Amino acid sequence: MNNLKNNNKPIRIVIILMLFAIIMLIASIFIMDLDIEQFDTVEFHEICASCFILLIIIHIILFRKRLKNILFPKNK
Repeated sequence: MNNLKNNNKPIRIVIILMLFAIIMLIASIFIMDLDIEQFDTVEFHEICASCFILLIIIHIILFRKRLKNILFPKNK
């Protein structure tokens, strides 16, 4: 049981970071919509999107066994 909790910790961290990246992407869209020119919002948006894509790749790598079982179930 303890081993299962340790295995889920990296997945939980990645999911939390993905949610944070989504919030930052939405915030950058609102900032671009309000035309606040304090900093380069387009570049900030691109950085957040790149981080989000990287986190999706990490998430797929961590979930590869579960995704394989979901996408290709073994018929018994």
